[in-house]
Amino acid sequence: MPNKRFAIIDIETTGGKPGPDRITEIAIVLYDGQEVIDSFESLINPERSIPHNITQMTGISNEMVAGAPKFYEVAKQVVEMTQGAIFVAHNVGFDYNFIKYEFQQLGFSFRRRKLCTVRLSRKVFPGLRSYSLGNLIKHFDISVTDRHRAMADTLATVELLKKASPKTKKTPAKAWSISASVLPAFLQISPSTNSTNSPKPAASIIFTTKTAMSYMSVKV
Repeated sequence: MPNKRFAIIDIETTGGKPGPDRITEIAIVLYDGQEVIDSFESLINPERSIPHNITQMTGISNEMVAGAPKFYEVAKQVVEMTQGAIFVAHNVGFDYNFIKYEFQQLGFSFRRRKLCTVRLSRKVFPGLRSYSLGNLIKHFDISVTDRHRAMADTLATVELLKKASPKTKKTPAKAWSISASVLPAFLQISPSTNSTNSPKPAASIIFTTKTAMSYMSVKV
């Protein structure tokens, strides 16, 4: 993965649909293909209540986010950390479109190249029972201390990306050539077009036509 910078991202939300549901936590890890170079995490006040079943799954309660920053308060850091990087997430459409929605509410647009580790894993590691993050964590024996929290899942996705890299010794030899050849094809290109006359981050993407529940089922 030469000359590429990856912004690996995970969010926790109040549900599966941007708009009615909102972000409750975000984590970003910058990875240059060799090592982690920066990271950021924060709870987010979703400005709506968190359903009990979501709290049971993530451990994030209404009390925890009551004093947390709202999305607009962390938006600048999100822009700066993802600028010029490939936006990576497990089931990338879920995370990307929630973040895209938040920027739309602020009157901004958000456009980044995207890489989905679900699609990449299906190609590089064929034949697995499931490509949910939980199953891949078990399959590859990735150490995770706090599942369904943003930073823990982000770090697990970093490890998954490393294993899919043609340079990692943990990737089977047969997968090396596959990974090297398919990685560019799995980048969903949406070139950034920042205006020199505006501080707005450039944005927008075509939303993949899947249901919110199908996104969540693969993500977890």
